Amino acid sequence: MKKLLMALMAAMVLGSGLASADDLAPGLSPDRFKSMDGMVDRAMAAYNADNWKKFYSEWAQMMASICTEQAYTSLYKGQYKKNYGNFKSKKLIASRSVVADMNGLLVYEAAFDKGGKLDLAVNFFKEGDIYKIQQIQVNKAQ
Repeated sequence: MKKLLMALMAAMVLGSGLASADDLAPGLSPDRFKSMDGMVDRAMAAYNADNWKKFYSEWAQMMASICTEQAYTSLYKGQYKKNYGNFKSKKLIASRSVVADMNGLLVYEAAFDKGGKLDLAVNFFKEGDIYKIQQIQVNKAQ
């Protein structure tokens, strides 16, 4: 299912004229990547500091109902931090990342204190002219 979704998103980006030869991944220009990647860096710094308010500070408004201390504690602290520890570093996996007109997905090879090879997957939603975080997942690497 994920592969089908990625293929559809890539087709949408390529067909929409959003892609260029300079893109790091379909629809992901260097400038757009710098902006989105910075949001991920700030969110993960807040994750390491257990600061749920800063963690959610650049999330899409549509996600406001789940951007709570309880949700953060349950998923990010109670699951991810317990199982994987603090975030250490990330490297974009361009072949698994794509950005379309209204949404995007950045997938990183991520290192945490524990947990082995992991993927950090970050979904984005565009509000106005700015992509905002919609979801952050940590999974065993594919």
